[in-house]
Amino acid sequence: MNSTIKKIIVLVVGVWLLSSCSRNFDRPPDLGTVIGEVWHNSKPVFGATVRLKECGLTAVSNSSGYFQFDEVPQGDYTLWINGMILESGEESAFVYEHDNPVVVRQGVRDLEEIEIAKSGWIEGRVELSGGGSPLNAVVYLLEGAGLAHASLDGSFLMSGIPAGTRFVGAALPGYMLSEPEQVVVTSGGTTTGVTLVLQPVPEDAVGEVSGTVILGNPGPRPGVLVTLMERFESKKFSAKTDDQGRFSFSNLPVGYYQMLATYTGYRTVGLPNLEVRSGSKLTLRTLTLPPVAILTILRPVDSDPNGNLDDDQDGVPDLQDNCPIVPNKSQQDSDGDGVGNACDPDGDPLDHDKDGVIDSMDNCPKEFNPGQQNHDDDPLGNACDSDDDNDAILDDNDNCPYVPNPGQDNTICNWPAPLIYSAQDPGGDIHLYAYQPGKIDPPRLLTGDMQGEAWGAWAVSDGIVTWVYFHHRASTDEGFKIYQMNLADLSKKTIELENTDAMNPSVCLQTSLNQLIMFYESFVDNHWEIHLAESDPWKPGADPLFKVYGSVGFGSTITRTPKRPHSYRYPFCQLVNGQTGQYQLRLAYSIDFNPDTDDIEPLSWNSFADNITQDGWITTARVAEMIDVDTAGADLKRPCAGPTDRIWFVDRDVGTRTDLVMYEDVSSTPPPSMQSKDMVINGGRNLDTAFFSTGVNAGLLAYQSDVAGSFDVYVLSIDTGDLMRVTAQEGWAGSPTWVQTIP
Repeated sequence: MNSTIKKIIVLVVGVWLLSSCSRNFDRPPDLGTVIGEVWHNSKPVFGATVRLKECGLTAVSNSSGYFQFDEVPQGDYTLWINGMILESGEESAFVYEHDNPVVVRQGVRDLEEIEIAKSGWIEGRVELSGGGSPLNAVVYLLEGAGLAHASLDGSFLMSGIPAGTRFVGAALPGYMLSEPEQVVVTSGGTTTGVTLVLQPVPEDAVGEVSGTVILGNPGPRPGVLVTLMERFESKKFSAKTDDQGRFSFSNLPVGYYQMLATYTGYRTVGLPNLEVRSGSKLTLRTLTLPPVAILTILRPVDSDPNGNLDDDQDGVPDLQDNCPIVPNKSQQDSDGDGVGNACDPDGDPLDHDKDGVIDSMDNCPKEFNPGQQNHDDDPLGNACDSDDDNDAILDDNDNCPYVPNPGQDNTICNWPAPLIYSAQDPGGDIHLYAYQPGKIDPPRLLTGDMQGEAWGAWAVSDGIVTWVYFHHRASTDEGFKIYQMNLADLSKKTIELENTDAMNPSVCLQTSLNQLIMFYESFVDNHWEIHLAESDPWKPGADPLFKVYGSVGFGSTITRTPKRPHSYRYPFCQLVNGQTGQYQLRLAYSIDFNPDTDDIEPLSWNSFADNITQDGWITTARVAEMIDVDTAGADLKRPCAGPTDRIWFVDRDVGTRTDLVMYEDVSSTPPPSMQSKDMVINGGRNLDTAFFSTGVNAGLLAYQSDVAGSFDVYVLSIDTGDLMRVTAQEGWAGSPTWVQTIP
């Protein structure tokens, strides 16, 4: 363990408790500290989520793989680590579960270097003993957080499983839990042939649950509220602990539950995926509630034991979802009992239109629509919806039928320029598409002749030709390369660069010098760097030829030398006014630490902007930190320029959601004073913005979001508030960019 890191550890020790009536001389348990490093293949892992399961504490590893938990109550905990690692240009999921409990006592528990391995998959089938489809039966990992759903034929695939011997089960309303199946999961492998059989629930089938909950300081106390919630119908059962911290539930209906323990002044802690079986007595491991005033980074939200506020990813948060673990974004509840049709055992199993979707889950039960396309995400699918944007004007008379505009304002429908985005086809390839709607125009496929993955597009027009730059790889065995495409004839070529893996190009056109300047990112050793390439002078319409420079973002950009390499990502190039005979560019980017302090604080991303001037080449001077560092616990990434050079849009990660925020420099003189305004906050992951200006403080903001259950592209008018969902499909769609002409 790095000696410098160890020196900064601060131990917070418990204090004597005083009562208003008498003094209690029993010393409360001392609190401890847990530290360690996350590694893979002899390299530190950045951004891994580390969790002490039975006390609900979560931390995130920094660029050196280091993590730290402060003020941890004494106890025995399960350590769970998961994260994404880039290998050969491909992101892979890695999950780790400590074989033995992490024992925390007074002082520092150093777990040293923890090697994590690639997670595995479990593939199998769910069957109903009496026949029929187990559609949307939930398959879960016992003592874990993984969930999967059975398809119409019962097949399922569960990802993110730590290697080792695991147990899986299945649940469906109206059926007993399946017998747990023991499986051996290998690192990076798929375990197949798992069959889980569900039997109907007999009458009066009940079980028992008991356990112990203590307060991390001072220890066992009566009155801790313990809640068991049935995960399909959200039925709640509550009990309180006795003076030894014990609780029990008897005569619980059999089913699939989660547990939450709460007490004023202490963190809520929970356990997911609890099985209550007929005639069984389930005894849970001891849970310890930490005090609320602790320093450990909280991510994801600890009150949700799965670390996910939308477990079924249908865009409806669990607390508002009438069926929180089965996707049902329509929230249909035919019998009005508060339980959605998707998980109501008394629901109608018929399928009148024979499209493979039962009537209780079909958004057009009388129209054949197996894909369930639904542009406006209301209860009616496109096949039977006469008003696809829900603006009270029927499609036949609507000048903009896919965007709600009751006043018939057509800001979004009259887009002044094409929008380019990436989307995954049914075969798994990711292509670029161009889209510019009139009434409703089909997207134009741009990279249909390129198999593999194409995304991260940036478009720039020289007045004659529109050039599109993007990164692409044909297979996961090779790195990404940057391509240049002529938007008119779709001819393409590779840009020769020094990096074997280059991504996310950002290009600025300098008209007075007839040059294109390209910034791009590349993964080098264990961190990301931003690199630079510049074209030779050329005539508009001609094919630019690029020459390569080195990396930027180290040295003069940051006024001190970093203690270790940090990642510089998400370049955004913008032309600004310069002196006579020169030009200036503004390069915005994100960095994974706070350069204003020597403290080790690399637990969140911040975004910056620098002016770059040419006089020979290249001098840089940091001009403004785009956001203050008082947004603790939030990641701020992917900066995008707004309608003026004083406005920026940034992704803000908070817990399990990502918001879009506009930052504006409202100062009249340096230094800048950034004022924020929330643009998109809907509980989903909203990111990767692209802005097209249509006037002063007006324009269209494109972004990708999973608020509807899968990543799709949206366009928001920042002056009228009109919102349009551009894509609505299975698979991934995102990475939007606008085609803009730069004078």
